[in-house]
Amino acid sequence: MMKIKVMLSCAVSALLLLMAGCANPVNRVTFKRYYTAGYVAENNKNYLAAKENYYRALVNARIGNLEPQLEASAAYSLGRMLGIQCDLDNSEKLLLEALQIDQKSNGPVHMSYFELARLNQAQQKYSESTAYFEKALPLVYNKEFIEADPIGMAGLFDEYSNALKLIGRQADAEKIASRAQLLRKEYPNRKAVVERTPYNENCGKK
Repeated sequence: MMKIKVMLSCAVSALLLLMAGCANPVNRVTFKRYYTAGYVAENNKNYLAAKENYYRALVNARIGNLEPQLEASAAYSLGRMLGIQCDLDNSEKLLLEALQIDQKSNGPVHMSYFELARLNQAQQKYSESTAYFEKALPLVYNKEFIEADPIGMAGLFDEYSNALKLIGRQADAEKIASRAQLLRKEYPNRKAVVERTPYNENCGKK
């Protein structure tokens, strides 16, 4: 469920600028350059380069006093790359930071919830994973999200079902698994829009 959260253009009112401080236009341009480079590297599975570019984007978002959603995007993306590189503690810290920023700025909190669910599942923390799935899924289980990526949604249901099964909630796991099966039947020719973040699978790899 990872659409780029970066806003390439943003209208900010004069009042908000006075309250928050003027964003540095140089940092905005630099942020965009690094974030875009990170996204391209990630799509090419060059996770080390993606991590370095997302880190630089995050630094520019912070020192340039850019919009909260830009900072949240960079923290979220960097957190995922750290998780792929098996720096799990710092991955969680950044995903939680992105979540907190999104909560304060009405951002897409479901994205961080899902990544935290997957990160915890990769560490066999199934109760924690289940808790995050239960926060995230109600936010996206609607026609708009399902039609945008039904197979991606089915994959999320499969992951949630697996976590439920591993904490002994077999009946709930079967119900969720049936939802995944139903989506695949309803959309037989669709593929997932976004791949699952491969936490814990690329330790030491570029």
